[in-house]
Amino acid sequence: MKRKRRVRRYRTYWLYILILLLGIGLILSPSIYTHVLTQRHRETATVYEHRSRKQLGKNAQQLQRYNQQLAKGKLITLPLTQTQRKQSIGFVTIPSINVTNQPIYYGGDDKTLAKGVGVMPGTSLPIGGKSTLSVLSGHSGFSNQVIFDNIRHLKNGAYFYVSALGQPRHAYRVYKRLVVDPRAKNARKPIHIQTGQDITVLLTCTPRFINSHRLLVFGKRVSLPTRAQVKHATRKQNSDLPWPAITAMFVLGVIAIVGAIWFARSRHPHARKRRQS
Repeated sequence: MKRKRRVRRYRTYWLYILILLLGIGLILSPSIYTHVLTQRHRETATVYEHRSRKQLGKNAQQLQRYNQQLAKGKLITLPLTQTQRKQSIGFVTIPSINVTNQPIYYGGDDKTLAKGVGVMPGTSLPIGGKSTLSVLSGHSGFSNQVIFDNIRHLKNGAYFYVSALGQPRHAYRVYKRLVVDPRAKNARKPIHIQTGQDITVLLTCTPRFINSHRLLVFGKRVSLPTRAQVKHATRKQNSDLPWPAITAMFVLGVIAIVGAIWFARSRHPHARKRRQS
């Protein structure tokens, strides 16, 4: 009889340890996942930079010609090989909402957006230049990574950076936000190319998890800002709102730990003696 009680108590303690570890794991998993994802993006950026020096920079004139013809409303063959369409063609960084080296791919389908940010077909390639308007699309409220969840918190004056297709890094300054209904007849009107302007638009679905409309954040090309300018613009942002998935994991982790502690205390011999008395 005593042996059975000892075995039961032994199992109870192991159950307590398992629940405790589960709670700690749920709390730490978002941070670990974010760290792994950041490292992966850094590796992707490194591969892109190495490849761009050897390959992508060679066809700069062809890329610029494509954008020029696009601005004139002419159809021209996309100057990207099949290999380039499958690989990252660059990356976008938005300091004020902690988006660093988010890979850019060409396309706007679900498969492309699952990997990172997509260049919307029919808009300019994101290499900068007069009379260009590139639309970079990213998921919002995506299940496995933060892509453009927090561009809704970008305010006028915030900076973001685009490096693509072997061209120099370009800085853009947010100057306008717009919400459009994709079912409307004039839904694409706001993203028409403006003569002489160099504009990049960040696009995502809104509201999160409903995704009935599209949020467009417009950035106009500026000279690379100084550190003081970036620091000042970043301080204005209010982008520290918790990501729902991270919040849910944190709450579940706390509940698991509190439950495990309560369970352990309730099973403690002293607690049982107090109840019996």
